[in-house]
Parts: sequence; C-alpha cells; structure tokens
Amino acid sequence: MLKFSIKDIVLGKNVHIPAESDYRKSLLVGVSCIILVFVSTVNGLLNIIFWDISLTSSFMVGILGGTLGFTLNRFRKFELAKHTLLLIALFFVFIFMSNEGKYYGSQLYLFTILVASISLFGYKRVKVWLFYAVLAFLCFAISEFTNYKLIVVDAINEAKEDKIYFLNYFFTFVSLIIIIYFQVKLQYKSEQKLIKKDLQLKESEERFRLAVEGTNAGIWDWENINKDQQWWSPKLYELLGYKPEEIEPNKMAFKNLLAQKEDFPRLVNDFKKHFRNKEPFSVEYRFKCKDGTYKWFHGSGQAKWTDDMQPIRMVGSLVDITEKKIKEEEIQEKNSLLEKSNAELDRFVYSVSHDLRAPLNSIQGLINISDTTDDTKELKQLMSMMKNRVKKLYSFIDEIINFARNSRTEIVKEPIDLISLTTEVFENAQYREQAAAIDFRLLVSENLIVHTDQGRLSIVLNNLIDNAIKYHRHSQPGKFVAIKSIEETNSVIIQVIDNGQGIPLQAQDKIFDMFYRASDNSKGSGLGLYIVKEMIERIGGEIYLKSEPGEGTTFSIKLPKE
Repeated sequence: MLKFSIKDIVLGKNVHIPAESDYRKSLLVGVSCIILVFVSTVNGLLNIIFWDISLTSSFMVGILGGTLGFTLNRFRKFELAKHTLLLIALFFVFIFMSNEGKYYGSQLYLFTILVASISLFGYKRVKVWLFYAVLAFLCFAISEFTNYKLIVVDAINEAKEDKIYFLNYFFTFVSLIIIIYFQVKLQYKSEQKLIKKDLQLKESEERFRLAVEGTNAGIWDWENINKDQQWWSPKLYELLGYKPEEIEPNKMAFKNLLAQKEDFPRLVNDFKKHFRNKEPFSVEYRFKCKDGTYKWFHGSGQAKWTDDMQPIRMVGSLVDITEKKIKEEEIQEKNSLLEKSNAELDRFVYSVSHDLRAPLNSIQGLINISDTTDDTKELKQLMSMMKNRVKKLYSFIDEIINFARNSRTEIVKEPIDLISLTTEVFENAQYREQAAAIDFRLLVSENLIVHTDQGRLSIVLNNLIDNAIKYHRHSQPGKFVAIKSIEETNSVIIQVIDNGQGIPLQAQDKIFDMFYRASDNSKGSGLGLYIVKEMIERIGGEIYLKSEPGEGTTFSIKLPKE
C-alpha cells in the first residue's frame, strides 16, 4: 500500500534539507502555493458555473502563479519560490480589491499574505517582510481611496456579493488556520527534536563524565585563546586539592601552580609548536598541590583553528602520573645501581683473583724455599713470613665479607651511645701493631645518642682507625689519633683525626674508589675506604676527606640523628 505524506507531495521523496528552519519554510511555501491554486481554482469554477463574472483570466493568474511557486520550491529554488508566491498572491488579491473589493471581502486575504510573509522570511529578515507589508498596504490604499482598476468587472447583485464575501471570508479563515497549523506542528516537531537532542546530550555528558572520572583525568578548556578564557573541570581542582572558587582558571594561575618556574617557558614553547605546526601536544610537568605536596601530571590537548589557521580554542586533559613517575625513578635508580654493581663486580673479580693469588704465590714460594734448607733460624724466618702472608689473607677475606654483607644485609637502626662505641673501638685499636706509641684521644660528648646501624658504623670506625695507625709517621714524636663529635640540629658529625703521613693531593679524589691504592707503598687491598664510603651511604650518611701531606688526615662522617 502506497503512503504519501505532505512532505513527499510538497518537496518530493528522499529530499533532505539540513537546516530545520529552511525545511519548515520550504514546506510552508509549498502548502501556501497549493492553497493559492486551490482558492483560485474554486473561485474560477464558481465564476464560470454560477456567477458569470469576467475574472477568468485573473483566476488563471492565481492558478499559474501558485503552480510556478510550487514548481520552483520543488526544484529547491526556495528563495525565488517565496517571492513568486507572495507577489502573485498580492497581484491576485489586488485585482479583486480594485473592483469593489470591500464588498467582496477580498482585502481579508491581505492578512493571510502578511502572516505568510512573516512565517516564510522569519523575524530576523525584518526588511523583507516589512516590504511585503508596505506593498500590501499600498494595494489596500489604492483600491480603497482611488478608482484605479486593472480589470473592470460589471456590477453584480447583492445576493452574489454576499456569497462571494462569505467564500472570501471562509477561504481566508481556512488559509490562516492551515498556515498557523503548519507553523505550530513544525514548531512542535522541532521542540521534540530539541528535547530528544537534549536527552542525548545529557546522556553523552554523563558517559563523558563517567569516562573522565574513571581515568582520573582533569579536563581544561581554553575557550578563547586570544582572551585567555578558560574552564577547569571539578576533577582537575580535586586532583590539585583546591575548590573551584579558590583559583580562577587562567594562564597566570596555571603558571603559579607549576612546581618549577623554569617549566613555564618550555610549556609555552610546546603550545606554540602545536598552534603553529599542529604537532601533537603531550607534556609532563609537576604541580604544587594545596597541601604542599607535588604531583606529576601528563598534559595533552587539541586545538581548533580558523580557516586562516589561527588557533581559537583548545581542549585537553591532565592525568595524575605521580605513581608512574615514582616507579620510573625507582627503575632508573635500580638500573644505575645495577650498572654500577656490574662494573664493580668486574673489577672485584679481577682484583680479588689478583690479591688472593699474590699472597698464595708468596706462601708457595716460601714453602719451596723451606724444603731446601734445614737451618732452624732460616726456617723460623720463613714461617714468620708465611704467617704475615696468611694474616694479610685473613684481613683481605674480612674486607670481602664486609663488602658482601653491606650490599645484602638489611639496615638495622637502633639508638647508639656514641661514647660507648668509640671507647670500644679505641680499646681494640690499642693492641694492633705499631699502636703502642700512639696517643688515642676521645673527644666525644657525653650522652650523645645517634640512631643508626651499629654494626656498619663500628666497621667504618675500626677501618679508619686501622688506616690511621698503618700510615702514621712512626719515627716522629707526638703521634695521636682522635675521634671527635660535633652535634648539629638534625645530624651528628664524627671525625677521625690523625697527624700522620697524610694523603697525596693527586690521590684524594680517587681514595674512595674500589681497589685504589694511593701509592706503591700502600699496605692494604684498596677495598677498605671503598667499603667505608658504601656503608656510610647505605645508612644515609656522608663522608668527607681533608688531608695535607706530611700534616695529617681528617675523615668527617655526617649522620642523621634519627
């Protein structure tokens, strides 16, 4: 079964007019043309059959004019169709008005024409429909106050006049009803579409809001780039710890929130690159939050350009990537440590193999010599030399064990009475070789407590004291080794001071390197001071060196109190 709608009749099937207002006006033009043709046809037939008035040609103007307007409208010549319809209708009505129209009631059609002109051109095109209003008024004035007639019609009797007046009134009334009905109906449909679009927009906004909240992203909208008009979403304020009324969204507020002011020029440059070259906008920077903490954010956005490629608007997002950055820094730190450990391991394996072989080869050589002699004195001397080599091996093995433990053993912080620990270190040192003639001075404050790893600190102090004894000027009088404490607000400085040989200037920058020996006369393995530095850093401290060759050396260890 075929179905036809008013739209199909007036505009044709499968015709799409994008603008809603243009669609309504074109539909109204077609309907008005049909009304003009209908009124002209009905009046023409009545004239031929009943009234016998010489206006057949005038009715033909209405029929042909309405048909022409309908055809133009059908072929999408909407503007021309509107003017054609209104001009033909005015001409048609003027013919009857100029022939005693006030008795026929023809002037009533002027109201229909005025309503149609306003509906067809809209309230914004005031000049156009005012033109037709003035034209309609001139037609009325000419017919009312002059004797000018386009067509002369013979007088008709009163009975016919009443019928013609009634028909004109009826057609005017029906025409107005139809025009108003179409306007109301089309307006209703437009409102329904707007309501539907509004619901769809709300649903879309809800989906967008849920999506944004799920991604922990704050949205910013640079509504007018030239005037710096911005909008920040509630989530963006929440990420920064602020309320919307506390910060006005603009460029200056954005700049003040940056943790590092030097980031702002870089950020401006990234914006310019995006505006100029349409490069992707993707940056990372830190913001200072209201509570004083710092957060890393990833910013991205997309600008909108005018036809002449000028940026007018930009919308983007800020995503909190603080946890990601922390993990990246942790990975980077671990990679650095791993690289360092690998490099140290290579050196460690090489040096250990060398330092273990040297005393073993020496012992093997002494054993071979002892096999060739029976002299008791010589054998005693060889045994003493072997004992020294074994002692050196034990010392080296102890250093290796300390090195391994430092990297693998957990830090155990506990309150330590510093004077008790340093007293114990000195007591152990007094029984070492060449320590008898050295004056051990304890310059540590009473009741000074430091929270740290006691085992590591003990190894560090023993190592430094042992070096001070080894490299003293043993032929000189007045030798001393001192441990001194300096208390600061949040830290404690422990100094190991001696007036021994000192360290050559060229060696001081490398003294803490693994397996570094300051000179060929060095008696150690080169691990001792490296282990000292590693242990101090593991417990959160720092170590400094001050030394003058021939004057002495001071090692300063700075540790946090807590």
